[in-house]
Amino acid sequence: METGPMESAFKAASSIEPAADRDKAAVELGRTFAEQMDLEQDAATLIKLGDSYLRVLEALQMTPRARALAQKGMKGNDPVKPQSRLDELRERRSRKSGAKTVDAASS
Repeated sequence: METGPMESAFKAASSIEPAADRDKAAVELGRTFAEQMDLEQDAATLIKLGDSYLRVLEALQMTPRARALAQKGMKGNDPVKPQSRLDELRERRSRKSGAKTVDAASS
């Protein structure tokens, strides 16, 4: 069976760096989405497949955005900022001086 342009592109991109064993299911899912996109004619279905396909590509860091976020220590749209030394000290202080739970019924 001849592969379409999306599946060919996915195979080429995924072969650049071999997938870890734990990622092989996601790679296969991406290949399946690409194959389905090559066969699909309905625009609405293509949009749904495209959204799902993009999420798989980002999970595998196969998009420029996903690789850039990974280098900056971020995940998706939720930044995971590395804490500065000052932030760490503030957090420890707030935990240390946090108000203890008071039992109002014990008076």
